[in-house]
This record gives sequence, structure tokens and C-alpha cells, in this order.
Amino acid sequence: MAGFGLVLALGDGLPTLIAALRGSAAVSMVLTVVVQYLSMAALCLAVCRRWGTGSLRADLGFRLRRSDWLDGTIGWLCGVGLVGVVASALRRVGVPTSTNNPLTARGDAPTASLPQWLAVGLAAVVMVAVAPVLEELLFRGVLLRSLRSRLPIVPALMVQAAAFGLFHVDGHRGIGNVGLVVVLSTVGLVLGVIACRDQGRLGGSMIAHGLHNGLAFGIGLAALL
Repeated sequence: MAGFGLVLALGDGLPTLIAALRGSAAVSMVLTVVVQYLSMAALCLAVCRRWGTGSLRADLGFRLRRSDWLDGTIGWLCGVGLVGVVASALRRVGVPTSTNNPLTARGDAPTASLPQWLAVGLAAVVMVAVAPVLEELLFRGVLLRSLRSRLPIVPALMVQAAAFGLFHVDGHRGIGNVGLVVVLSTVGLVLGVIACRDQGRLGGSMIAHGLHNGLAFGIGLAALL
């Protein structure tokens, strides 16, 4: 839990601190992304070495099979449909929502102050390549496996899903965080179900996560063009 707190704190507080020291929002945002995801990798490795064999493959299910492409794609499609239903329900009851897509949330996202070329490049690397791997290792690998050792499967899935949603909260979105957390918790729930269905292997959930982020990146890039 201390490790999770550190990762969240780095994401929320580090940009402000670096911007104050360096006077550059662009520098602060890039450094924050690097430090935050490096801290995720360090936390996963530390957990494996302290309580496991030290292998991400053996301890967290960091491996991919051919069948995972089909599982991940089907899971992603189901997730898109479920997210659509949840988002529609939120709009009907008047729950405020926002997006964490750095290419479309230009007004309230932390990346709003970045040059467009830098925002696009950073989004491409993080959304499509880095986040699907490291976030799955952290949430479906470390957190879900830890919860499953103490809780039945349904509460464990719900807790890790809520943690995944809360991970994406930041002060720039204000009240819009409410709907965002609900939507992304839904995504986290789907990814957790995929990981459980694959008996702890993360290949399928990583593929589904990558497809989800890839779609969001494509939508954001299309909006810019």
C-alpha cells in the first residue's frame, strides 16, 4: 500500500513541484511520466523479490500466448460495449464526466501546456506501449493477486477495479473525476476478469488494455488532425 501511495503521489504532486523548481510545465510533465512509470516497475520488481521468486513471469503472469490475442480482443470489445452503457447511464443521471485522453482533454489535462508534437509523442509511447504493460503488472499482477490471496474473487475484482479508476484522478479535472473514475473502474473490472479467466496470465489483459488505449489515441489524433 505504501508503494501504491508513492506511485499516486508522484503522479499528482511531482508535476507541480518540478514546474515550481524549473518553471517549465513541459519538463515537469515528461519527468513525471518517466518517474511514475519507473516507480511502477520498481514496485513490481520489489514485490516479486520480497514475496516471490523474483521473476515477473512466474510471480505476476507476465507472459503471452497466441490465444491471448483472441481473448484480449474479445475482452476489449466487451469492455467497449460496457463502457458505452456506463457512460450513457452517467449522462442520463447528470454525473459529471471528463476524459483523461491527453490529446482531446486539452483544456483540463496536465498535458494541455505541452506543444502538440510533444503531447502526441508522449501519448503514443505511454498509452500504446508503456501503460498496457506496467499498469497491468501493477493492478492485475501485484494488486489483484494480492487481493485474491485474502478475498473472494468478486470483492477482489471490485477493489482492484476501483483502485485502477482512482489511479487516474488528478486535480485538473475537478468534479469531472467522478464520472472518469466510474468509467475507468469499469475498464479495470473487465481487465481483471480477463486476467482471472486466463488464470493469472496477463497477456490477454495487456492486449485488451493496449487496444483500449490505442482506440483512445486514435480518436484523439483524429480530433487534432
